[in-house]
Amino acid sequence: MEEQTYKRAASDFTQSMGDMADTAKAQAAKAVDTAQTAAIDTVGDLEKRIRDNPTQSALVAAGIGLVLGILLSR
Repeated sequence: MEEQTYKRAASDFTQSMGDMADTAKAQAAKAVDTAQTAAIDTVGDLEKRIRDNPTQSALVAAGIGLVLGILLSR
């Protein structure tokens, strides 16, 4: 009788772990979808700003490049 109890407990545990893994996988997939959507929106906004202000964008990029160049040359 005890052996059946242990087998049942092991089976229940295995099922619970499987259910938790499925839940975690679904949540991870949802998080990835949300992150991808946010990244696509951000890139779209950035592209629009660059098109609307090309000179300002070029100056900002040059400034960032200058700062990185100075930091990396040290």
